[in-house]
Amino acid sequence: MSKKRKFQEGKQLLPKKNDDYGPPMPKKKVCNDKRVKKEAVTITGINVASFAEHRSIEIQAMTELVNDTGGNHTAFQKLPRHMRRRAMSHNIKRIPKRLHTVAKLELSKTKAPGKRPSRRHRRRPSNLLSEYERRKRRVGWLETHIWHAKRFKMIEKWGYRLALHPNDKSVRACYRAVKRHCLLQDVSFESYIELKGHREDILDGLRHFTNSDTGPTFAAKMNSDGTRQGCLVLYNFDSYPRLAIGPVTYIWRSQPQGPVTDSSQSLDTVWLSCHPSIHNSVLTALEKCFNYQGVDYESIHGSTNNTGITVKSLKDHLVKFRLFGPASNLVLAETLKLANIETTLSSSPAPGEADESLHLKAVWWKEYYSSNANKGHFLKQCDLWSKISKCQSPSEAPPNTVLALTVKDPRLMLPPKRNKVNLSSGDPVTKSLPMDLFKSEIAVSPLWESSIREEIKALKIFEQELNFMKNKHLVPGTPLELGDRESRIPIILIQRPGASPLVSSQSNPCHSSGWDLIIPAGFGMAFWIALVYRGARVGGIRESLSTNLQAGLLSAPGDYPDSPAGQAELRADSEARQAKHDRMPPAKRPNFVKLGIRSPFTFEFEELVQEWCDKYSCTLGFNSGRSKNGEKTTMSVLRNRKMLKLLQSALTNPRNFFKGPLKMKNDKTSNSQEQSAILGAFLSTETGKRLVSEELLSLVPVRLSILQRGVPATYGHICQPSQEDVQALSGDAFYSGPVEPKHIDPGVAARKEERKERLRLRKRQKRRKDKKAVLNASDAPKTVGDSDILLKEGKSSVKLCTKDKQNGGEKNNAESILGSTTRKIIGYVRNGDFDLSTGRGLGFGFCSVAALLTLIEKQKERKDCLVLVRNPTSLQYRFASISLLA
Repeated sequence: MSKKRKFQEGKQLLPKKNDDYGPPMPKKKVCNDKRVKKEAVTITGINVASFAEHRSIEIQAMTELVNDTGGNHTAFQKLPRHMRRRAMSHNIKRIPKRLHTVAKLELSKTKAPGKRPSRRHRRRPSNLLSEYERRKRRVGWLETHIWHAKRFKMIEKWGYRLALHPNDKSVRACYRAVKRHCLLQDVSFESYIELKGHREDILDGLRHFTNSDTGPTFAAKMNSDGTRQGCLVLYNFDSYPRLAIGPVTYIWRSQPQGPVTDSSQSLDTVWLSCHPSIHNSVLTALEKCFNYQGVDYESIHGSTNNTGITVKSLKDHLVKFRLFGPASNLVLAETLKLANIETTLSSSPAPGEADESLHLKAVWWKEYYSSNANKGHFLKQCDLWSKISKCQSPSEAPPNTVLALTVKDPRLMLPPKRNKVNLSSGDPVTKSLPMDLFKSEIAVSPLWESSIREEIKALKIFEQELNFMKNKHLVPGTPLELGDRESRIPIILIQRPGASPLVSSQSNPCHSSGWDLIIPAGFGMAFWIALVYRGARVGGIRESLSTNLQAGLLSAPGDYPDSPAGQAELRADSEARQAKHDRMPPAKRPNFVKLGIRSPFTFEFEELVQEWCDKYSCTLGFNSGRSKNGEKTTMSVLRNRKMLKLLQSALTNPRNFFKGPLKMKNDKTSNSQEQSAILGAFLSTETGKRLVSEELLSLVPVRLSILQRGVPATYGHICQPSQEDVQALSGDAFYSGPVEPKHIDPGVAARKEERKERLRLRKRQKRRKDKKAVLNASDAPKTVGDSDILLKEGKSSVKLCTKDKQNGGEKNNAESILGSTTRKIIGYVRNGDFDLSTGRGLGFGFCSVAALLTLIEKQKERKDCLVLVRNPTSLQYRFASISLLA
């Protein structure tokens, strides 16, 4: 700053003439010799009001500074460390006297922490129940939640708090239970939806969501009488084969032959069981189907439209248990004891109970079984159940059959300790039961009536009362005989066939077969404890996924990638795996660029099917999978049974598959060009044309069985082997497979520079800190902090390195999927595990239809088709046999 500018600024600060700050300054006397004589000027006084008005901002700032007590620090925290005492927090006399006023104010504002109630008080039944109800508001609890929470790893999934897996080492134990004994799982989260009305109206609406090409629909005759359960995949309104919703199972209410006494019995009822992830989607679809507008299905019990169809959500109104294994029959036979429907009074009524109240507690079953028709149905059900209970395996019953029973309260016959049922005990059994035994009368059940379900739950005997009766029982351990006071509980049993036909032919046909037990809400824990005490081993979601994988069954919703629920499940799994990978140190995680893995945490199904479709269309001259307008159609999963059988026959034995087209040729001689177009000639048939024109952009679920070593992992690659790979395997039976060469990572140099830059900045910061520690803080000059400069430089350098890294990643993603590896990718592995039954790796995935057609054409001389499987963290390819999950 120049001297002239300083002089001008100083001149402006001088008081002006006739200012209110004081009297006017005397004039300077100028001598004749033009010299200025300096004289002392004395200010006699100032105007205080005017001075304070002009200095109000400075006074306010000083006042705030004085009143500031140190921010969030308390009074004793402002003291030097040598004056602080621990007793200052509760004893005011330990603080200096000048701070007593501030300390008293602070102590008055702070409240002493309340004493936590004792555990005995918190575990009282009333307090415990209120605490459980509070915790159930955010996520749903199953009736067996507390039992599982003490023994299982619990996770929040699909709006419920569900059991993932047992806390003990139980992988092999659960497999042995499925293979030799009984595995139990609570699947009450699979909610039911009830449709009630005339059958023609119901079927007319539901036909918009299904297609007969995928198999039997709601109108199938074998399921119309209510003796069988049906299974199908729902689609959005008239959207087949695109826009799938998810799988559902359904059962019709059995209507036995005879005169109709009630008008409500003339209406048909169907229950749809769906996964909780698609529950809202199914309700939305039904709203569009039956023209419901603005109906909130979650807040009402039922609603009827102008066609007379009632839609009712039975969410949390029914409890559903699933049993796997050959001992499921014996476990159920020991647990389910048929009830006595004859009216009898208890020989030893409890004190304080009147006969009138005893009559009220049994009113539903007395009224229901007063009809001779219902009593006759019950007797037939008892006769059939006595035959089923003698079977050694659930697979001996017809698949998907429905059986209704009315049983006793299992709490009355609970064994004193947990034991295991003996498979060898019992009378001689038959190999299978004929379907003629399962008539419509067998499936008639009072469980379909909502009024009966509510009455059963309301008149349930409390645990305290039941324990009091057991305490007063003369012979401990023997079943209680309560007569009419005993609860009669209607249940429904649904047989599960277990393994798919393809897997059944290869291994044990009764693997994972079992029963679904449906009971009214409120009796979940009563039946659960009874089943566990009979030796059933309990599993979680992990055990269910493993069992379905070995049985060749799809698990909802993750195995349905063409549905919104399946895509959401895959997205959540991808984010979890990505987060886990990012938490690992760089030296401990794989470099997917060098491994040649384009997408290690996602399934690029859309890009895969489009690339194969374009390549296949150029080869054979078919349509490239685009719509009439030229737009790309969405990806879907092939579920047409005729087309799946066509592909399955070609994959299992391509040599015999191509003999048909060769015989159909009229010319006796054919050149090499015709030989290479064998598949094209076969696809010229009606089924082949539909497969290429409609389903070329589809995925196919496949089952992978590793030939030698290795276990398929999720997000692994399913690749097409070359001719050299197949020849090498034919020459050496122990050939493990080819190896993918390491890829070049373009971001290695950028990452090295980034690490060097960070190390250099860290050293500079350390030297700066050491220098500050040596210098005295008071003597050190106040300059701009070098740490800020270093931080800015570090951020800029890291941004440059990150940009280079992203550019390298974009180049990698810009590369096509088929050209990203030496072996062409035809699909991805969805799930994989070690199969304990065969001792080999087992996997399940999805492949492109066009890729499978190319694979079949290249291996048309073999007896079976082979593929290569490579895990995301490995360069080694493994040979595997491939088959469809139809």
